[in-house]
Amino acid sequence: LDSSFYNQVGGENYNIYANGETVAIAIFESWGDIAVFKSTDNGETWTKTIVNDFPLDKYDGQGYGPGDVPFDPLVPDSISIFSTDGSGSVLVDDNGKVHVFYSVLYVFAEGADRFLNLAVDGIAYWNEDFATNEREIIAAAPDLDGDDLVTVNGTFQQLRYNNTNFTSFPTSSIDDEGNIYLVFSTLREDFVDFNGLTIRHVFIVKSSDGGLNWSEPFDLINPEVVEFHDFVEAQYPSIPSRIGDKIEMIYMQDFEAGLTPSGATAPDQNIMHISYDKETFEPNFSEAIPTLNGGVTLAPNPATASVNVRFELRETASVSIRLFDTLGRQVYFDKQKNMSPGPATLQLNLPDVPDGLYLVQLAINGQQITKKLVRSTR
Repeated sequence: LDSSFYNQVGGENYNIYANGETVAIAIFESWGDIAVFKSTDNGETWTKTIVNDFPLDKYDGQGYGPGDVPFDPLVPDSISIFSTDGSGSVLVDDNGKVHVFYSVLYVFAEGADRFLNLAVDGIAYWNEDFATNEREIIAAAPDLDGDDLVTVNGTFQQLRYNNTNFTSFPTSSIDDEGNIYLVFSTLREDFVDFNGLTIRHVFIVKSSDGGLNWSEPFDLINPEVVEFHDFVEAQYPSIPSRIGDKIEMIYMQDFEAGLTPSGATAPDQNIMHISYDKETFEPNFSEAIPTLNGGVTLAPNPATASVNVRFELRETASVSIRLFDTLGRQVYFDKQKNMSPGPATLQLNLPDVPDGLYLVQLAINGQQITKKLVRSTR
């Protein structure tokens, strides 16, 4: 892995996994081969396998034509080349087999200038039973309205996370029974943020037969998890390399599509943690908020000058309240305070803000519950 094969490899375009003495390192470079380096003796010796052979070795910017790239029936145009957006995941199962997942992307160049072609999108899967350039697309942005299209509101510049595709950031894991799990982010064509831009959610697929078959994608950011799921942008998911009796996931959550532009003021972005059942993917809320007995209620709602936030603590806990507008901007913060066990009511005095929808976020020992609040002074 050096300049004999690549002009560059991006700082985040690789993934490493170890299972016993078997170690796998996968390289996901948009303008180079997708490759796996594998050691079965704890790193003493290595083999290299090409997962996807990029046809232009060390492209030098001198230009190329349709005859320089292989025929591809799915290619959007004659000079685009199948590749990856640079995001991928690798795992080694208990039999020592390597499994690779990567976000697909077509690229093309005009001389030294390089471009992305977003006409095709999805997560590709490969394992060591596959040949070079063989792959299976196991997930993509779902067609939720049945028109055979995924409608996107907003430009790539508005929705982008650097140069990644719309379905991206795969993270994989395996459990002791050999079940393989893949979590990734992709667009929800039926949901938009308060600027009218399509938002992303985090989805999961599962294989119980070593990668031969995969379940349909399941949206982990759903009404059982987040009350205002239709306004949430969920991105950068991560699950442990080994799953125990439940799936533990963290992800970034905010209320604005796309990555905050450089130099702009960033809205509050929260790192969320949720546990899920391995079979049903239902959330385990009782374990996520162990100090809370029951739920959280807001009264009155709609509210005018103030609202009462009611809940019951099982034990002493540190509690704070924040209020966000629909752009994800914090408009109120009540500093943390230690509260005793039992029923509790906190009065949230609403600031001088316009009527509309707001989000009340209650943090208990650092774990968060968010509720919708309507302010109406009419």
